[in-house]
Amino acid sequence: MLYQDRHDKSGYAFFAEDLTLLAQRQGWLAQWGLDGAGWWELGAAVTCHHGRPTVLLDPSKLRYSFRSEDREAALSFTLAVATLLGVESGAPVTEVPLPVLRRVSWFIAGLTTLADWVASGGFAYRSNETSLEAYWVEATQTAIQLLDRWGLHPSISNPTVGMAALFPLIRNPSPLQAEAEQLTLATGPQLLILEDVTGAGKTEAALTLAHRLQAMGLAEGIYVALPTMATANGMYARMRDCALRFFAADQHPSLILAHGARDLIPGFRQSVGLYAPEEALLDNDEEPATVRCNAWLADNRKKTFFADLGVGTLDQALLSVLHAKHQSMRLLGLSRRVLIVDEVHAYDAYMGQLLQQLLCFHAALGGSAILLSATLPQTMRADYLQAYARGLGGGALPPVSIAYPLLTHWHAGQEDAVEISLPTRLDVARDVAVQLLHSEMDAEARVVASALAGGCACWVRNTVTDAVAAFERLRTKPELMGKVMLFHARFALGDRLDIESQVLHRFGKGEVGAAVDRAGWLLVATQVVEQSLDLDFDVMVSDLAPIDLLIQRAGRVHRHARDSFGVRLPDGEVDRRGPATLCVLAPEPVDSPEANWLKSLFPKSARVYPHHGQLWRSARLFRPGARRGWRMPDDARDMIEAVFGDSGEDFPSGLDRASLEAEGKQFADQALAVSNALDVSRGYRDDAWGFWLDEVQTPTRLGEASSTVLLLKVTEAGLVPWVESGGDERERQHYSQINLSLRRFKTGLAPAGMSESEWATLCEALPRFVVPLALALVDGKWIGQAEDEKGNIRRWIYDETIGARECGDDDAD
Repeated sequence: MLYQDRHDKSGYAFFAEDLTLLAQRQGWLAQWGLDGAGWWELGAAVTCHHGRPTVLLDPSKLRYSFRSEDREAALSFTLAVATLLGVESGAPVTEVPLPVLRRVSWFIAGLTTLADWVASGGFAYRSNETSLEAYWVEATQTAIQLLDRWGLHPSISNPTVGMAALFPLIRNPSPLQAEAEQLTLATGPQLLILEDVTGAGKTEAALTLAHRLQAMGLAEGIYVALPTMATANGMYARMRDCALRFFAADQHPSLILAHGARDLIPGFRQSVGLYAPEEALLDNDEEPATVRCNAWLADNRKKTFFADLGVGTLDQALLSVLHAKHQSMRLLGLSRRVLIVDEVHAYDAYMGQLLQQLLCFHAALGGSAILLSATLPQTMRADYLQAYARGLGGGALPPVSIAYPLLTHWHAGQEDAVEISLPTRLDVARDVAVQLLHSEMDAEARVVASALAGGCACWVRNTVTDAVAAFERLRTKPELMGKVMLFHARFALGDRLDIESQVLHRFGKGEVGAAVDRAGWLLVATQVVEQSLDLDFDVMVSDLAPIDLLIQRAGRVHRHARDSFGVRLPDGEVDRRGPATLCVLAPEPVDSPEANWLKSLFPKSARVYPHHGQLWRSARLFRPGARRGWRMPDDARDMIEAVFGDSGEDFPSGLDRASLEAEGKQFADQALAVSNALDVSRGYRDDAWGFWLDEVQTPTRLGEASSTVLLLKVTEAGLVPWVESGGDERERQHYSQINLSLRRFKTGLAPAGMSESEWATLCEALPRFVVPLALALVDGKWIGQAEDEKGNIRRWIYDETIGARECGDDDAD
C-alpha cells in the first residue's frame, strides 16, 4: 500500500470503486435487500471508523493509495470471507427501506469504531501461514477474551426489581415511587417524564423504572445525566452506595463518572480498576464484589457509555449528537442504556434543543429515556415528548394534563401519552410564605436578624460581584462575629471543594440528633447552591429570579425537619422552626414599570436573566393583594404557567424591548442548536456535514467564552501551583485552575524577574487551552497581570476567601 491518505479514507475509496463493482457482479445488493444508496450508507459507516465520516476520495486517485496487486488481493480476501460466512448461500432479504438504513448507519459506525478500538493491540502479529477457517476460530476466541478483558460484557441484572430491592432503607415509598414499581411498561423503547416537588424521591423512582427496563432486557445499563459537575459528583456518591443491588449477586458491575474534572474526585480515582484492601486477600481465582470501573473504560470519557452504570454531565451525552469525533461510539453505548436526565428545566434554549435532538437519536436507536423535573413548563414537556416520538418515526399528541405531580408515559404505537396524576409525599407537601423586599438594606437586615436570633440564613445573589459586595459588608458587622461564608464559582477548584465541604458540614442534612454549629451563621452564595447541594437553612433571602428558580431556592428552606435549635429530627416528624419563609429582593412589581425597572436594583442581574418580562411576572405573583406564598405541590403548575405560559399577564410596554430581545435570542439559540446538531434521518455520511471537531471544541453550551486559568504563586523557589498540597504536580495544577471570562482574561503576563522567553516556555508546557496567571504577594495580597481580549492590561487579585476579582473593577460577571 502507498497510503497517500488515511487508511479509512483510502478504504472508503476502495469500497466505492472496487468493492461496489464486486458486490454488483456477485449480486449481493439484491440478495441483501439493498439498493445503491443503501449500500453506500453501510459502506461509509464501516470504512469511516476513525471518529468521523470522510469525504470520498476521487476514485481516479485510487491507484495512488493501492498497488494493483494489493487491490486484487483485497478482492480475493473479500470473496474468501464471503464464502466462509456463507454470504452467498443465505436466503434473499426483503428490501430494507433507505430511511431505516440511514438510521442504522449510526449504530454500525459506532460498532465498527468500537471494534477497531478494542482490537488495536489485542491481536498478535502472525507470520506463519494458516487457513482462513482456522484463523476465524482463533480470532473469534480472542475477540471474546478481549471483550471480557475490557469489561464490555454487560453485567446480568438483578432479577428482583422494585424499591425494596434497590433501596431497602426506604420503608415507605412515595406515591411516585410506588407508581414506578407498578406502572405497566411497554416491550420496546419508551419515554417517561416524572414531575414532582423537590425531595419527593424522583431519582429513586427513575432508577426503579430504569432497573425494571433493564431486567426486561430493554437495556444493558443506565446513564444519569445532570446539569453540573457538582450535581454529577453528588449523584456518583449516591450511586456507589446502591450500584451492586442493580445486578445479580455474582456480577462485578462498572460505575463510571463522566465530566471534565472527574479525575480529581477521590472516590472515582479509587474505583478505577482497584480493589478494596480487605478484598485483596481473597483467592486469586475470585474477583472481589466491589463496584469498580474497568481501567480501559475509565481511560476515556467516550467509553463511559459502555459502563454498566454511568453518571455525568448532560454535556457528555450531548456530544453524541454533535459534530464531535467518535460521537457514533457514544451513541452506540448510550443506545443500550436507559438515559435518565435530571433537572430538565435547568437547561437554556440551546441545550434544551440539543436535548431534543438527543432524545430523537436515542429513540431511533432503540433506547428508553426518563426525564425528571420539579418545575417543567407545559410547552417544554410537549417538545421533549414530540422529539422522542420523531425518533421512532411517529408523532405524539401534546400532553394535556395540568395535574401536578404527574407521570407521563409514551411509547411507539401510542398517539396519546398516558398521564398519571399523583399525590406527593406528605412530608414534602408544605406551605412557603413569600415576602418581597425592595432594598439591599432590608435584605441584610433580614439575614442579620436570623443570625442574632440563633438561626442560620442564606442570601442567594445572582452575580459573583453582588455576592462579594454583600459578603464584605456583612463580615464587617461586629455583631455577627465573623460567622459569614462566601460561596460562588470563581474560586480555584481546590478552594471551591474545600468551601463546598464546609458548607455541607455546617448547613447540610446532618445526622438525626447530632449537634451542628449552625447557629448565627450566614452564607452568601450564587446559583451554586440552587441545585447541586442538599442544604437546609432557617431563613432564605434570594435576589429576584424566574419563578422556577425561586421554587428551587425555596427548597433549601426547612428542607429537613429540625427542632427550634436546628437539631435534625427523625424522618416523619414535624419541623419546629415555624413557617418556612422565602424573602425575595425585587423592585416593586408595579403595573407599568419603566425600562430600567430591573437595573434600578440589579445593574448586574439584567444580563444574567435577560427576560425582564418573566422576572416581572414572577414578582407580580406576590404583589400586595395577590398570593402571600405557595403551597406545594398544589400551586406549582399554576405559578410556572403564569410566568412561562400563555396564561400569564401581558408583558408591560416598558419591558417589551428587553423581553422581545430575550425571546429573539432564545429562538436564535435554538436555531443554532439545530444547525450544530446531527440529523438521524440523514445517515452517517460526510456529504451534508461540515467540520468534525475534537470534543473540547464542540459547543454543548452557549455563553460568554471563558479561559481556563492556572493560578501560580511567585515564590523564592519559583512558580508553584496555588494549591500546594495533595497529589502530584498534575493534580495540584488541576486544583489550582479557575474559569474566567475571555473578554476580561485572555493571557497572563510574565511576572517580574522572568523573561518573556521563559514565560513562553512555561505556557507551551501547560495542557492545551490552559493559560497561566502569576500571582505575586504585594502588601499582603496576591496580585497578577493579564491581557484581556482587546489587549488591555488588567490586574487581578485572588484569595481563598473571596476568590478571583479585578483590582478596582466592578464589572458585571
